Amino acid sequence: MANNKQVESKISGSKSVILTAVICGILLVGVIVWAAFTKSANDIKNKVAMTVGETEISGAEFEYQYKDSILTFQNQYQDYLSAFGVDFEGDLGAQQYTEDQTWKEYFISNAVAALTERYLFLNDAEEAGYTLPEDEKKAVLDEAESLKEALTSMGIDFNAYLKSIYTKDLTYSAFKNYTLLNSTAYNYYQDVVVPGFNIDDAKLNAYYDAHKDDIDTVDFRYHLFSYTVPSNVTEGDESYKADAKAKAEATLAAITDEASFDEAVKAQLAEGETASVSDSNNVSKNEILPDLASWLFDSARVEGDKAVIEANNGYFVMYFVAREKGDYETVNVRHILVAPEVEEHDESDETVNDEAIHAAANEAAKAKAEEILNEWLAGDKTEDSFAKLTTEKASANIAGEKFNQVTKGYMVEEFENWIFDSARKAGDCDIVETEYGYHIIYFVGTDEIAWKITANAGVESEEYSAYMEALKAKYEVVTYDEVMNLVD
Repeated sequence: MANNKQVESKISGSKSVILTAVICGILLVGVIVWAAFTKSANDIKNKVAMTVGETEISGAEFEYQYKDSILTFQNQYQDYLSAFGVDFEGDLGAQQYTEDQTWKEYFISNAVAALTERYLFLNDAEEAGYTLPEDEKKAVLDEAESLKEALTSMGIDFNAYLKSIYTKDLTYSAFKNYTLLNSTAYNYYQDVVVPGFNIDDAKLNAYYDAHKDDIDTVDFRYHLFSYTVPSNVTEGDESYKADAKAKAEATLAAITDEASFDEAVKAQLAEGETASVSDSNNVSKNEILPDLASWLFDSARVEGDKAVIEANNGYFVMYFVAREKGDYETVNVRHILVAPEVEEHDESDETVNDEAIHAAANEAAKAKAEEILNEWLAGDKTEDSFAKLTTEKASANIAGEKFNQVTKGYMVEEFENWIFDSARKAGDCDIVETEYGYHIIYFVGTDEIAWKITANAGVESEEYSAYMEALKAKYEVVTYDEVMNLVD
């Protein structure tokens, strides 16, 4: 027996997280890959894997959560799963996640964290007399039924599918129950607990004052004069740095203001060498090399400050433009991207006019974007009709989504310039070209102040941690390793 203190992971995202994981299982891996999970559960079903307060969590539910944590991981990292080097069809207990932890142990810890959080919330909800509202309960059950009907229409037996991706003992009834428990915990936290944190402007301002370096962004100019370390360099010899350092210092001396930065850099370049001068705006501290961040976020930094900083095999010439609090309204937008479809061709074939092929694809994408926009303009010109078009027009090269609370620096330049235009108003819709193709953008409206969104998340995280510690002191969490390790 073990009484382990596990790190929790706050409930977030969709209220139907479990249903989403099932759908992802269909889209990502299908039934064949998960056939490995139909092995014997070594009688885990009737054992107790954990207790949270007086609540016993069965081995069957623990195994369900363990498999769900794997599905969630696969969905989150679907585009680069191979980079992790894990074989999901193999024995996860024989594959190392880190030097001290196997992949099986990693997913077990995730399951423990999720169940700990859920049942701490549920115990607290029960004591508070909270029950899931009937409309929310109906929505969860309706979604489960819709998923079942969708799979059935595809010729897939839903019960068999659940057993194949989770555990051979899982029933549709148990699946719905787990989903309801998850939704109850989520709703209780969001609807009852979070409002109780009483996050007001006083708390937000106090958090900002204590974390301004993590909330503010900076605008600056920079250029790197690089050097190469010789393979046969002797210890203590740094003469190979001299040329890069001299150019950086000469550039620094020539800079008189922001407008002079580019010319100062170009004056130090060899004939034919291209200047890679960068204009960086709305950059967060965690996006910058530590040595550069220390200089840029120094509280004494003012507009016009300049410096040479050695880092990353070269000398950076830095010019500070501004530090921003993010005291502007974020925006909500929808968009449909029409990307150019370039016909397959041999780019090395000199008889093929590669430039003409790309130009034709670009023109076709532009024409398609205009066609979609005109179709929307011919209708009621509402957000709902735009969202409907997003779904209807989806194809290999056409996709769209809604972005909420967009901050500056998040979108590509042309997209950002349009959505943050001071003249922009709710209902505006137009086509904007970027390096990705043609975006049909619908401006939904403005939202919360940028810095307050970050501060609110920080305050909530602190309040959540204190809340969880109080719950753990009230409801003891006990885990039984010998049962949890029976999961396949």
